[in-house]
Amino acid sequence: MLEIKFATMAFVSLLTVVNPLGTLPVYLAMSPAHDSAGKRMAIRASLAALTALMLFAIAGHLILNIFSVSVDALRLVGGVLFFIVGYDMLRGKGPSDSESDEQETSADEMAITPLGVPMIAGPGAISTVMILMSQTETFVDKGILLISICSVMAVTLFLLLYARKIMKLIGPVGSKVLNRIMGLILMMIAVEFFFAGLQHFVHKLGLSG
Repeated sequence: MLEIKFATMAFVSLLTVVNPLGTLPVYLAMSPAHDSAGKRMAIRASLAALTALMLFAIAGHLILNIFSVSVDALRLVGGVLFFIVGYDMLRGKGPSDSESDEQETSADEMAITPLGVPMIAGPGAISTVMILMSQTETFVDKGILLISICSVMAVTLFLLLYARKIMKLIGPVGSKVLNRIMGLILMMIAVEFFFAGLQHFVHKLGLSG
């Protein structure tokens, strides 16, 4: 039962942060008109994002130890970051609002960066997998998290491959509504992360006082 709860939380939180629907307009603007080239770009971008998220999920603790950063500090910062991103989504802002990369860059290079990293696997997604990995206690939980990352990337790849059809189906109004709903969910997750990290520091202050 706890594994199912953790799997659901990991999948939903990561899917919300990645926000593949919000990436579709950016992908369509970057992808070549040729169908096969566009599909190759979607696959490369998803693989690049998957590699980055897996790397930080597995080696996140090592990175924290190198810089002497606690997991609870990451939870606090991650909660603030998620809240800001969710608030922007709720207001109708998305990654595409600030995306204006060089047109001369080839599609294959653009698939890895900026589309794969940091567009799909951005700071919020990286922080999410690191925080979630810190909450795992057994190898089963770690496996569930890695499977959740793969599942979110599979959903992202599916949406990118059928981006043009999906955008025609939901239309601009539907896209805005979904973006705001996901922003609200992300803000609620942010509050949970923030207070989970804050609890540790309040406890330390109580002991020192």
